[in-house]
Amino acid sequence: MIFKNKSFLINFNFFFSFFVFIVLFTNIPNGFILGGDWTFPFSLESYESWKSLSTWNSNNNFGDSSVLSLNSLYYKLIISFILNMGMPLAYIQKFLIIIFFLLGQIGFVYLMKEYFLLIKKDHLLIINLFSIFYIFSPVMFNYLQMGWIFMVIAYLLYPIFLIFFHRSIQNKKFLDIFIASIILSIAFMQAQAILWYLITSSIFLFDPKFNKKIFILNLIKIFLISFILNIHWIIPILFDFNIYDQIAPKNLILTTASAGIDGGILKFENLFRFYGSVFNQHYEFWYKKDFGTFSYIFSLVPFILILVLIKNSKSNFPKIIFFYLIIIPIILFFINAN
Repeated sequence: MIFKNKSFLINFNFFFSFFVFIVLFTNIPNGFILGGDWTFPFSLESYESWKSLSTWNSNNNFGDSSVLSLNSLYYKLIISFILNMGMPLAYIQKFLIIIFFLLGQIGFVYLMKEYFLLIKKDHLLIINLFSIFYIFSPVMFNYLQMGWIFMVIAYLLYPIFLIFFHRSIQNKKFLDIFIASIILSIAFMQAQAILWYLITSSIFLFDPKFNKKIFILNLIKIFLISFILNIHWIIPILFDFNIYDQIAPKNLILTTASAGIDGGILKFENLFRFYGSVFNQHYEFWYKKDFGTFSYIFSLVPFILILVLIKNSKSNFPKIIFFYLIIIPIILFFINAN
């Protein structure tokens, strides 16, 4: 049955979003979340130091070096805006986590609806369920525990980025390009995000529904605008005499996380497992050991869905996605093995 009543669809989506809100609101502790890599100000005095932006000396700011503090400009602007709106500093972290997780869940649903042109009730149910899996993946739990907030933001904003990127190809409007650029610029606070945004987005180049020339041109425009919007930290860090230590500190190898890589914890076969991995020894073994074999079963679900698409679609695009999902982990596995 096809539901033409849009209010029903909105209410249906609202139910899942409300579920996300309740889960986060009841599980995220009140007050400041410190430790790990959060480096969040714990008082108004520390906030004054934390929000400062400088490139003139090393380790001037609260929890980060001066040049790299420029990288978090947009995050600090968001925090400052919320604080100036009257929200107490102690509540901002919880509020921000909930907002970005809701954006990720809603963005995922609307991406699937627009891309696959879904209007049936059972389809809507499926994409809402998968949106829950998307935002509450164990990897996101690990990132949040460690305070890798930029990675969390980049991950949760990606569906919205794809929505406007796809619209820019189909509607040929610069506004869609600009909005996608803004999203990528915020995600670029996690420097590696620009690489995996490119890799994961490039698969749509093989989708026959998109004009390849417009696809490439729009992607170039988006990346150029994002580069310009992040030039405030890209240029300074390129001229920083301490650039290598800024990106990869010499004492990093002494930490448990990187030492664990040498100890054999880094296994790319974990890409096939439900729990995922960020390869940090502190969080690698949060699951029970007897969950090991069972963890592979959940990761088979996306492959099964793609096989169904291959069977029921005349397009070669689902086959390309399937190949994409297979070949990348295999390549990483051989890199690890050697």
